[in-house]
Amino acid sequence: MVVTSPYIGAIVRRSLAEPGCVNVHTVTLRQVAASVAGRQPEGAKGQLTGVLEGAATRLALRDAAAAPFSTVAHHQSLQDRLGGLFRELRHLDEPTVALDALASRGTVPQAAAATFRRFAELSADFYDVPGFARIAAAAAEDRGSAWVDGLGALVLYLPSRLDAAEIAMLARLGSRLPVLAALPHLGEAAADGLMVETAEQLATALGATLERHAPRGPLRVERAPPASLRLHGLDKLPRRR
Repeated sequence: MVVTSPYIGAIVRRSLAEPGCVNVHTVTLRQVAASVAGRQPEGAKGQLTGVLEGAATRLALRDAAAAPFSTVAHHQSLQDRLGGLFRELRHLDEPTVALDALASRGTVPQAAAATFRRFAELSADFYDVPGFARIAAAAAEDRGSAWVDGLGALVLYLPSRLDAAEIAMLARLGSRLPVLAALPHLGEAAADGLMVETAEQLATALGATLERHAPRGPLRVERAPPASLRLHGLDKLPRRR
């Protein structure tokens, strides 16, 4: 069972235990990627940890000392906000278009785009979460790997987001083992738009067909084994106690 956090995993395990479901392991998508990627060879890129990310952000701000960040580069709130922006940009396979659009909106967005480019240079020798998904996707091509036996069927439980790298990784995994996904479906067009888009992208990547039901009904995608995917809307979440 692939969950968004260890906390959600604890809730899921408790809910599954009530009707007697056993032998279900909860993992995050990053842990799935680690199982598939295996041990990295000597000289490979290292992990971009939170400490390294923060250091690279501060260095990028220092190097981009031009206005308007020159007098506030030392502020923790600015560093935190830029760190969040940089993580969003790194989820894009090619952030150039987004950076150009950002830079066209004024002096501050232009400075933010320039700082991100410097950040990308400083962190080029490390992999982030999307980068690790790309490493796992490449490793999944190795037919001699034993990761299939270690994982088994995957169930994605209420993913908050799936970026292009994660979808590509799931597509590779789906060619070797069953994949099932349960996405939140609230019945509101504005709230469900992102999940519907994610469902369509995931179905396309797996070569499945997305079946549309009633406006408030579930999303369902099915594909014959070994790569299968079902996307369902959920009426309720597990109870928290």
